[in-house]
Amino acid sequence: MKRNLLRIFRSAAIAAIAVVTFSACAAVQANSGTAQAQEGQGRPSSLFGIVIGSRSLDDDTAWDQIESPFVVGFEGGTVGDPVGFEVGLSFAGDSTTVSGVDVTNTFLELSLGARGVFGDGPLFPYVGGGVALITAEVEGESGGSSVSDDDASVGLYGHGGVLYRLGVNFFVGIDARLVTGTSLEIFGIDSDADYTQIAAVLGWGS
Repeated sequence: MKRNLLRIFRSAAIAAIAVVTFSACAAVQANSGTAQAQEGQGRPSSLFGIVIGSRSLDDDTAWDQIESPFVVGFEGGTVGDPVGFEVGLSFAGDSTTVSGVDVTNTFLELSLGARGVFGDGPLFPYVGGGVALITAEVEGESGGSSVSDDDASVGLYGHGGVLYRLGVNFFVGIDARLVTGTSLEIFGIDSDADYTQIAAVLGWGS
């Protein structure tokens, strides 16, 4: 059952990336000829970004010594007036060694929700929230042999931050994010994938 959920999730993530990429290309083409875009003024119609940062897992007992995964992700969508949609995909992981066993956790997250972007630039504060689907896997390896277990859960996410426009279509910023309401069972231990996260954003818009 868990493996089937993981396969479904990965297929959904690929489909989401394809939709976002198509939307981004369409938005760039539609706005490439406008004087406003050439001057780098006003509100963009879409925003996309690469997210790089670190998260802190809420259950630091179950995730002892691997509770601070490094995260890399992608998020973006329409700006809207006042609210647009957003989709995100992220990978996170942490590792440690316990009694000679290398222990690694990895998280794959797909999120879908709404986002409000404010202001006319060069600063663009924003807030967003929606539903997150997370798969988590823990692997232990020692002496060339390994064991692993995984699980998946749905939760709610919220985030906010600010972007600063650089030039015409590029942005830098910071993003604070949290996920709550998840539930996992890995190696018979009840836990969750809830977290708080701080990340830098390297973005582009049109």
